[in-house]
Parts: sequence; structure tokens; C-alpha cells
Amino acid sequence: MFWRAVRRRCPVCGSGSLFGRWVAMVDRCPRCALRFERGEGEFIGAIGLNTIVTFAVILVVTIGAGVAAARGSSVVGFLISAVVAAVVVPLGFFPFSKVLWVAFTLTIDPLEEGEAPGVVATEGA
Repeated sequence: MFWRAVRRRCPVCGSGSLFGRWVAMVDRCPRCALRFERGEGEFIGAIGLNTIVTFAVILVVTIGAGVAAARGSSVVGFLISAVVAAVVVPLGFFPFSKVLWVAFTLTIDPLEEGEAPGVVATEGA
């Protein structure tokens, strides 16, 4: 499921075409009809995941700036990189975080009968 999600595909059936635009995800999978937001407010977790990844990237860039400063290098390039990362990473990673979050929720709360009419639900899967 997670490998499919990393490729921005449905975690259940592997279908693509989940996004109309970069961040606009369709409500249901075009193949298996899985409703991606299974509960109200479920994508809050995707926003949290996106925030964590963004802060991790900024942390790595900031540590790189600290190492460069300790060695006497200019940190301006690293600081510019941190600002760029703070803008680009959340926008670039957001669609992936949404599909990864769907895969995560399916892991902890498996499909029930009828949730994805195009796929037969299996017990414990």
C-alpha cells in the first residue's frame, strides 16, 4: 500500500489519476471507488505528516548551515536553501502526504465490506 501511495496511486487498487491538479485530490478512486476521506477531518493527519517532513528538511538544511559556519564558510546559501525548502517542500510533498495518509489509515483501520465496491474486502487486510 505504501509503495503505491509513494507513486501517488490508490493504496487499495493501484489506480492513478487521483489528482485533477497538483493538490486537488478526487473524492473517490476512479477504479475501486474507495472514498479517500473515510471520516470527517481525516486529512488533518496528512497536513501533520507534511509539516513533519517539511520541518525535517529544514532541520537538515539548518544543521548544514551550522556545520558550514563552524568551518568558516558563508551560511547565506544555506539560509536561502532553508527558505526555499520552507516554501517548496510543503507544496511539493502535499499530494504524496495525502495518499500516504490514506495508506496509513487503511493499515490501522482496514476496509470494511462495501467501502471500495470495486475491490473485495478480505478479513484482516
